[in-house]
Amino acid sequence: MLYGYSLEKTQGAMLRQLVKLLLKQFFHKLSLHYYKWDMLLKSIIYIVRR
Repeated sequence: MLYGYSLEKTQGAMLRQLVKLLLKQFFHKLSLHYYKWDMLLKSIIYIVRR
């Protein structure tokens, strides 16, 4: 009983780590995407203002 509980606990921890990793990658990609769009918008605004 105790062994099963500890196994479940470690599996839960592993799952959490995996989810954290995926979220990190997702947010990293998202921020890179936003950075690109931000640069694009700034350059467009710069060109329009000139």
